[in-house]
Amino acid sequence: MTLALDYSAPGVAAADKPLWGATNCDVDSYGSPASLYVQATDNGAQAVRPVTGLVIGEDYRATVTVHSFSAANHWTVSAGGVTVPLAVGAVSVDFTATSTTENVAVAYTADAGDYPSVFMRGFAVDLTSVPIEPPAPLVVTGSGLRLRDKVEILTADTYEDGHGNTEYDWDNPIVVGTLPAYVGHTTTSLFAGEDGRTAFVEELRAITPAFNFDPVAHRLRWKGETYLPNGPALLRMRNGRDHHLTIPIKAVNG
Repeated sequence: MTLALDYSAPGVAAADKPLWGATNCDVDSYGSPASLYVQATDNGAQAVRPVTGLVIGEDYRATVTVHSFSAANHWTVSAGGVTVPLAVGAVSVDFTATSTTENVAVAYTADAGDYPSVFMRGFAVDLTSVPIEPPAPLVVTGSGLRLRDKVEILTADTYEDGHGNTEYDWDNPIVVGTLPAYVGHTTTSLFAGEDGRTAFVEELRAITPAFNFDPVAHRLRWKGETYLPNGPALLRMRNGRDHHLTIPIKAVNG
């Protein structure tokens, strides 16, 4: 968390007010519960709040929480060269830091003859690449196979990509466990065309004790190479209990 301010908390809006630079506008703490109040006094009004301590190249999200505002369609919020329209509620701007200090600006872009205003209840700037949750531990539910090879089960921290999607940081994989395994090629055949020709296909598979395998969150490393799941894992059971998994795999490219 880089910065989080709740202006409705006692004294917070008043304490943050001096940090907002004003051009063609007034900035004040006002209302009950308190808000940070921005009122345009002329065209091109802009209230700017610098945020320090950023890491160059990291992705951030600046969020302004708006209680109410007037003169819709003429207010914007910008940060790091990215601009979005203002709205009631939480308005976010995703940007990549190009310096250790970036300005977040609330701006008015029309004739300010009616003295339009914005009441902000909160302000925050967050690093968006922080882990969302720790990786799940490996849970082995089957055994009994005599397997002489081994594979490492990999996962990675997750982060939000700035568009509401969860991504895995595969540049920094985490080993959650090592399992006995057999890795080898299985030959399958596919009939192609009306001439009856048979095309033979080699498929690499890993056989491991049954465990809480997740095709999205897990990768396998075998003899120093990393592999992706290449289809659904097949669970084999014995006497009504989990026994082993057969996992089709393919090498990671890129």
